[in-house]
Amino acid sequence: MPSARFIIEHQIGCADPLLSPRSAINWSLTELHEGLGRYGSPTGAEIHVTGVSHAEFGSRGLRREISLFDDIAIWKQILVQSNV
Repeated sequence: MPSARFIIEHQIGCADPLLSPRSAINWSLTELHEGLGRYGSPTGAEIHVTGVSHAEFGSRGLRREISLFDDIAIWKQILVQSNV
């Protein structure tokens, strides 16, 4: 998805006593299925993805990070639009 539009919908950071500093963002990505890759050959389908990313920081920088999104919803958007 070479020309995706990435938007941060919400962001927050926390630094509480006895806990590592951490952050979370809710994000969305809108794109046409143009590039060859994880989702197969380009179909031109319009795809909208929402996700969340969490990060925890330590004395050396990023300690842990996780991002979640619905992979099945992406496949469904591609398949529904390519069967029309």
